[in-house]
Formats: sequence, structure tokens, C-alpha cells
Amino acid sequence: MGDEPHSEEVRQRADPAPPAGRAVHGLLTAVTGVGLVTSFWIAWHHPTGIPAGATFEGGFPAGWEHIINQPVHFTFISAAMVFATSLALTIRPQIGNTGRWGILFHTVRLSGIVCMVLSGLLWNLLLRTPDLLDGVKLVNDSIYHLLLPVLVPLVWLMGGPHGRITWKIVLLSPLPPTIWFILTLLRGPSLDWYPYSILDVPRLGYPTVLGMAAGVLVAFLAVAALIWLVDRMMDRNVGRLEIRPGGAA
Repeated sequence: MGDEPHSEEVRQRADPAPPAGRAVHGLLTAVTGVGLVTSFWIAWHHPTGIPAGATFEGGFPAGWEHIINQPVHFTFISAAMVFATSLALTIRPQIGNTGRWGILFHTVRLSGIVCMVLSGLLWNLLLRTPDLLDGVKLVNDSIYHLLLPVLVPLVWLMGGPHGRITWKIVLLSPLPPTIWFILTLLRGPSLDWYPYSILDVPRLGYPTVLGMAAGVLVAFLAVAALIWLVDRMMDRNVGRLEIRPGGAA
């Protein structure tokens, strides 16, 4: 019922990772790693850009200052969460099975999945500009905004593990992007810079920015809840195949 733990038989069945688990998690780790590395390369060679029509003028120059501040970008922290959890599942498929560390791990994992999906949608529907990209910038953009928003949920479907998501994890999963959002607004005035045009507080005002953030939060929770429902269905279907009455396999 609800967030009640699975039965012992189902828990024992759910612990092993699917046969393809390590392979697909390893693939996702590699692809996400390329995205993160290209972000650092771009930061070393280019200053932060200012969106067209923005009323702020700050930012970071190319080099270490820009590299250190990569987490100001929503897509970067989304990819970082995906990279860390995918690497952990590649090395140790049973990580996060039980206890508080399990809740923390799967909260970060679910947050990374939802953030990556929303990042692709928001960028391509609202934020993409007609600028032509080439070289490393094109590779970075293609990985972050075209490939990963599809690959991340697909790897979760294929590689599991499933049966770990609860309503508690769903409700905790918005915490990482919420913390990012609060810190971005707190730093914005002193830096005179915001990473995205929809966060341009001097032009839009706090009520508009907070209203859009509330809409994104609702969308986040909707996607997280959908993943939770799919997770339960997949776990139950596998359980019907592998768990017979009396606990016999």
C-alpha cells in the first residue's frame, strides 16, 4: 500500500541488477562524462554568454572562474547528478538498496532523471536561440539538450533497478533543483548575471520569475510521479513472472 516496503520475497528478487544494467549504466556514464568534460572545455575557452534582450551585464571570464562556476547552469548540475548515480550503478549495481543512504541515492537519481528531461524540454521549447553552433559547442549542446533527455529515462527503463522509488523520494527529489534556484536568485544581484533569460529578475521581476519557477516545480513533480507509477508497474510485472505463491522462484 502506498509507500509500504516490498515483501521480503520481492525485495530479494529486486536486489540483483538486470543483466543489461551495468552495460547501459556504463554507456550513460560515458556519454554524460563527455558532456561534462566539454562543458569544462567551453568554460576554459569562452566567457559566459548573455541572452538576447537581457538587462544584466555580468558573468564570468574564460578560465578557472568560469569552470568553477559551471554548477550555475541547470543542465550541468542535472548531468552531474546523472553521471554520479550512473557511475555508482556501474561499479556497484546493488548500491542504495536499503536504509537512509538508499533514500538519498534514489532521491538524487530520480532528481537527475527528471531534471534532465525538463532541461531538454525547457531548452528546446523556450530557451533555444537561432545561433549556429559548431565544434565542441555543437557536441555539448547535442549531448545535453538532444541525446541525454531521451537516453537518461531510457537507460532507467532498461537498466533499473526498479522498485526503489517511494512517495517520500518523489517529494524529496525537487530539493536539488530548488536549492540551485534559491542560490541562483541570491547570487544574481551581486553578480549582475543570471544563467537563463527566464530568470532575468531585473527585466521580469520576482513575481514573474517565482511564478515560472512554481510552474516548473509542478511539472517536475508530475514527471517524478509518472516515473514512480511506471516504476511500480514494472516492478509488479517482473514480480509476477519471478515470484510464485509460497515464495518459490
